[in-house]
Amino acid sequence: MTDEWVGDAVPALEECAFAIDHVQSFLHGEEQDETADEIRRHLMTCEQCLDYYSVESLITVMVRRCCEHPSASVALRERIACLHVTIS
Repeated sequence: MTDEWVGDAVPALEECAFAIDHVQSFLHGEEQDETADEIRRHLMTCEQCLDYYSVESLITVMVRRCCEHPSASVALRERIACLHVTIS
């Protein structure tokens, strides 16, 4: 193994770690555009991370399908709907 290979592998591993750490927020559209674009670019070039994303995406779809019908009471849903959250 040469130093050149190690130098190239470290950024790739950091990109993989970043993509995996942010995959859930990416799936739910919670990332800033710039970060989402960075993750998207990485997924297009990294088969392992794309596979991980695909599994997480499938799990998300399955959970959503199982939770289509709200199980909270009408009163609780109304109370939650009235909440106002302010982020400073």
